[in-house]
Amino acid sequence: MKKLDMASSEPDRDVIKWCIYDVIESSTPGNKVSCLYNKLMFILILVSIIPLFFKGSNSIFLFIDKITVAAFTVDYILRWITCGLKSQKSTVTAILQYPFTFFAIIDLFSILPSFIGINASFKLLKLLRLGRAFRTLKLLRYSKNFETMIAVIKKERRPLLAVCILASTYVC
Repeated sequence: MKKLDMASSEPDRDVIKWCIYDVIESSTPGNKVSCLYNKLMFILILVSIIPLFFKGSNSIFLFIDKITVAAFTVDYILRWITCGLKSQKSTVTAILQYPFTFFAIIDLFSILPSFIGINASFKLLKLLRLGRAFRTLKLLRYSKNFETMIAVIKKERRPLLAVCILASTYVC
């Protein structure tokens, strides 16, 4: 009887995963929840980089950091949970490979500085500030032009590689 309950709950988890995936990954114009989520994340990214323009820190900036890091952490976890749905690979393979993808690395580097202790040396604080600058790269996920540029680079990678090799031999 217990096996039947576990078997029947498995499709429910898949439905929940697909619903989450549809919200965080969907680019369908008619999906209002996904559009709202994308706009919210875009605004959070912009708000999170505001403190980078100031030398000092105050309670408002710390509050902004805590809120945005919490949202980015939830986003990172949700994307990791649903990564198997996007790829044609097995769920286990996708889950193991996800942390090494381009956007996952950017996401991790944008939240990691906030988890590292602030009571550190001056050089470490500069490094943490640089890590927070990775949040600006999160904007690439929401850029259609960036997707087009990546597609062109993938399609024309051999001629571009040849040009890079020729340019590097010319410079050296």
